[in-house]
This record gives sequence, structure tokens and C-alpha cells, in this order.
Amino acid sequence: EYESGSRLVKWLFHKRLNWATKMTLHKDTRKDIAVLDAGCGNGIWLKKLSKLSYTNLHGIDFNEHVTEINIPNTQFKCGDLANTDYPDAHFDVIAILDVIEHIPDPTNVINELKRIIKPNGILLASLPTEHALYKLGRFILKGTFSSEDGPATGVHYHNAKQLHKRLQNEFECISTTYLPIFPPFNLFNLRKYTIKK
Repeated sequence: EYESGSRLVKWLFHKRLNWATKMTLHKDTRKDIAVLDAGCGNGIWLKKLSKLSYTNLHGIDFNEHVTEINIPNTQFKCGDLANTDYPDAHFDVIAILDVIEHIPDPTNVINELKRIIKPNGILLASLPTEHALYKLGRFILKGTFSSEDGPATGVHYHNAKQLHKRLQNEFECISTTYLPIFPPFNLFNLRKYTIKK
């Protein structure tokens, strides 16, 4: 969607990346914090962070071509989000931007994210609402209400409300941003979590 032919879709997805950056990283943050983009795709968010001089960036994706991506200060790995092989308590920030809704049972992925994030780390999740307005937008742009049909779609097994409930079993939500605007017109909930104490 970052290269969508629709200017509106392209704007919305890039706006989401900008908000993800604002919610997790701040001007006074150390530039060497360990950041993982889980389900990184083509690495577009990591490229943005690299341009901001962050030096300890990581991306993991199931696509074997992910290791061919070349972004300064970034290491890429092909792997399973439910079994990443990263050390315990390794990352200061983990982002799952429109990833977890594509996993039929995200329990093992959530447990793995909890294992590899530092105790005071930040988990940032972008979650699609899948409400009527979201589905109407999909129909206008792709000719279908279903996430299973049409071009460039991936099945959404869960919506934002369901995923937030699952994530709250292990994490505490500390802030929420609604995109592009406030409910009920939001299409995504961008939530910032930390591990429950």
C-alpha cells in the first residue's frame, strides 16, 4: 500500500509510519537503541529510521528476499515471528505495523515479542479496525468488502478490538493514536504498549 496508485491510500500508510516514529522515538532518545520491525516487508520504516541516524536497526520477515535489502545500520533476517532466535530482553522498541491481524492464532507471536523486548521496552502495534467504514474503503479501492479477495490483500483474521484484547493479556497500553482521525472514522488504531509490571 506504500506504493498504491491511490494518493489517499499512499498518504495514509506513510502518515502511519510518521506517527509510529513519533510514538516510539523522541529527539532526546539515544540513537543506538535496539529497534525491531517485526514483519518488516520491504523495510520502509527502517529506512526512515536509518535516515534519522538510528544505528541499531533490525528487520525480520518470512519473505526470504528480506535478506537482500540493504539499508545502513540495519540487519535483516528471514524468520518466523513465533520463533525469532533473538536473545531474551533484547529490543528497546518492537513495531508490528499491520502484521498480527494476518496470523490466525497470534498467541505464540505475542509470547515471543514479550520474550525479546526489554522490561521497559515499547511495543508499537498498528491494528486495522475492520469496521464498516474500513470495509467500504476496501470496496471502493479494491472492489471487494472481503480481505480475502481482490488485489494486494491479505486475510485479516482479527480486528483492532480483538487484537487489543489479546495484547492486553501480556502488555499494558500506554497510549493510542487513531488514524486518519478520531473514532468512529478511524481506520487504524496505533497503540503503544509496555510489558505489564
